Amino acid sequence: MSEGKQGDDEKEIILKGMAKWNGADILRDGDPKWQNDEEVVTEAVKHNGLALMYASEELKSNPDIILEAVEQNGWAVMDANLRNLENRVNIIIAAYNNVCNQESDFKIKGMVNSFINDIYRRGVIKREKFENKINPQLKKPTKSAEEKKKKKG
Repeated sequence: MSEGKQGDDEKEIILKGMAKWNGADILRDGDPKWQNDEEVVTEAVKHNGLALMYASEELKSNPDIILEAVEQNGWAVMDANLRNLENRVNIIIAAYNNVCNQESDFKIKGMVNSFINDIYRRGVIKREKFENKINPQLKKPTKSAEEKKKKKG
């Protein structure tokens, strides 16, 4: 079998198995060539947004891949390279909204505040820009799963 055909078969297996396997594990532990393969990385972040941390630096700057990642897991924005992206505001809004909508037993507000502090600390965006351009567009955090259960019960 030719090397090209074998590579195509291997890629097809990886893409088909992405839903079953953890995309981050494939990028972290697999052949490093997959970290720079746009199709493989896109599929990986669709299933696990945090897989973005194992993508190549080039793909960490790809706005389409970043958006897929943060829509799956808002915390993926921490591994994205947003510095030169025109649409970084939209990406941060998507990430924030994802974090706000995660249901969990701990206080959502604390998680959201931690998320905001992390994006400031890591220099993803300046506080003034967040307050002026992003904050007015954000969803309010949803209630925790525990609060929702109390209402039903």
